[in-house]
Amino acid sequence: YRMYKLIFLPDTVSCNTEILLLKCIKKPLTKNDKRKAAKLIKEGIDWNSFLDKACRSGVSAFIYSQLKEINFYAAVPDTIPTSLRNAYLAGIQKTHLLHNEFIRILKVFSDYEIPVIPLKGPLLSKRIYGDITYRGISTDFDLLVKEKDRNKALKLLKQTGYTLPESNTNRKWINQYFLTK
Repeated sequence: YRMYKLIFLPDTVSCNTEILLLKCIKKPLTKNDKRKAAKLIKEGIDWNSFLDKACRSGVSAFIYSQLKEINFYAAVPDTIPTSLRNAYLAGIQKTHLLHNEFIRILKVFSDYEIPVIPLKGPLLSKRIYGDITYRGISTDFDLLVKEKDRNKALKLLKQTGYTLPESNTNRKWINQYFLTK
């Protein structure tokens, strides 16, 4: 017996949708990127899939900004930029609240002279995209502290209103803690 592998290529519209999403998350967009994006749109885009994937991936705010820069709204159904804009505006307030809390926690650590490295969250979004709202709404932030500062850091987080749920006793990573507020 011989085995055969069948590979199914997605249709052009599906492929164009994926490629356009990838183009839209690139920064900065070159003139060539904008031309290619416009060509993809003319060939056909599954706009419902585009919007769904942008929102599920947490990049709708960034894509909204990029679509404005590409400036081809005439070829985009009115509902798409409106939906992306609404997602962007809804995320701004939540992101700013998280960012303010993140800055507060970093300041507390600094005040107590505990070195900390933020691993993700609004600061990373600011550094990569130039805007804390572009990466979408993060529900948490990760902090890296030295092993010698672990107990001090946990105590400090508890003093600032965070709790250590019981589920942490069965955690997979011995030095990873999930605190909630």
